[in-house]
Amino acid sequence: MNGLNCVKGEIHNVLAVLRISGRSRSGLFNFSINGGTDDNLETLRNKLVVSFKELHACLGLQSSLKDIDTCVWLQPFIDLILSDIKGVDVMNMTLSAIHKFLLYSLLDEESPNVCQALHEILNAVIHAKFDRHSRSEEELVSIRSMEVLLEILRCPAGYMLSDDDVCGIIQHVFEMRLYHASNHSVLMVRYIENALIQMIILIFSELVDEDIWSANYHSLLEAKKQSQTKATDTNKRFPYYHASGMIQPFGHRRRIQKMCLQDADPTNPTTMEKRVERKVDEFRHDRHAYPKMAMEEIAEEKVKEKQSSSDRNSFETKELQTQIQTQTQAQ
Repeated sequence: MNGLNCVKGEIHNVLAVLRISGRSRSGLFNFSINGGTDDNLETLRNKLVVSFKELHACLGLQSSLKDIDTCVWLQPFIDLILSDIKGVDVMNMTLSAIHKFLLYSLLDEESPNVCQALHEILNAVIHAKFDRHSRSEEELVSIRSMEVLLEILRCPAGYMLSDDDVCGIIQHVFEMRLYHASNHSVLMVRYIENALIQMIILIFSELVDEDIWSANYHSLLEAKKQSQTKATDTNKRFPYYHASGMIQPFGHRRRIQKMCLQDADPTNPTTMEKRVERKVDEFRHDRHAYPKMAMEEIAEEKVKEKQSSSDRNSFETKELQTQIQTQTQAQ
């Protein structure tokens, strides 16, 4: 799908809602600005409309969405969510636009500055405010927010979220569940619980096979040193890595603890903790070695299997040749 056309279409949708809300003044466009005058209202509305028009013009000059910083073309949508426009229609349209961007994989590993963009989307959704005129409108915005949060974890760049971002998503979902439970909204509680289950499944699905990390620490350290000499492309992204090079939280610390247990002193827990912290720090500053070690171990195993199979075949051929020679000599 053409990402530029998708973003342009959502810009038209948001601008249509902004213009209708601005003309009607029927509560959909409610500003809480200091002073609260009509001039301030028109000024804020015009600034948002101009920002979307400028983005539309900028997209028309580009050949691909990857040529633009992700934070740049998402900024007008995020500004609209965090602004003093608290209309439900405006909020729903903006959240549905961001959800479509995530659903169509417009934010992936190759998108420029995608990690910061995901963080800004998450921050905007968590701190969004809107007018709660009725329970149905409030539940509709909550459903849109849950869809965006779930898609942030599910999108191709979801593994690049930091620890704080993942914890913030789960904490916000729990807060929404408690809030709707206090309002006796059984349907919303069930919906949020189902979304929370999907989030937990997505988080734990990032765990790598434990057998890869069953080798001792010294062999991993040696593989790390070898990979450091071979690593030439510093901009290439690897799975399970944050953009800043920090190790992701999906089970990596537990694997290092498992490696440390092989030669740790069980009678001294403080020594064990220090060893874990030291080894985590050693792996943390190299964004290439950690996943490469797993790939190199798998490659070594495949080479060993090929060598063993070739040795077995050569042994069988030699044995067959000796049998043929003995038969010919006997004749």
